[in-house]
Amino acid sequence: MIPILAAFSVLFLALVSKVHKGLCRIDREAMKSFLKIMAMMTLIRVIGYFVGGGIPKAPVDHDVIRAILPISTLLVFWEDTFFTLPILIFEQYGISKCLRNILIIASSLVFASGHLAYGPTWAFCTLFYVPFISYRLGKKHGLGTVMLGHVLYDLITVLTLRLLG
Repeated sequence: MIPILAAFSVLFLALVSKVHKGLCRIDREAMKSFLKIMAMMTLIRVIGYFVGGGIPKAPVDHDVIRAILPISTLLVFWEDTFFTLPILIFEQYGISKCLRNILIIASSLVFASGHLAYGPTWAFCTLFYVPFISYRLGKKHGLGTVMLGHVLYDLITVLTLRLLG
């Protein structure tokens, strides 16, 4: 199912990029900043692993994350395409703030529910991804920037866990 969603996302992104120029742009400076943050996060994770005596069991189900194939993280951009891009497009056509907020809340709930397999704490944390990262940063830096960051975050997280565990 995920490859079909990813393929549809690529087609949708191509169409959107032609009609709504700049909406899916990639901001190089924002990516540089993100990569610095990821380097620091990864260093903290590695230090925490060695100082803390291994990977803690809670609040995330690490067995579920270990089951993720690193190559599959390259497809997570479809989530931003489905959960945020339509809202950004509708906003360009002048939808009301009330409707925009309803769409953001609905997207957030569906996005978080898709992450329940990682544990309720992680699902709760992902509840805030759509409004505060995907939507807000996508609007500011281009949704392509967020998509690339999303892919890199998941890939680095999965690889770090595999190397440590």
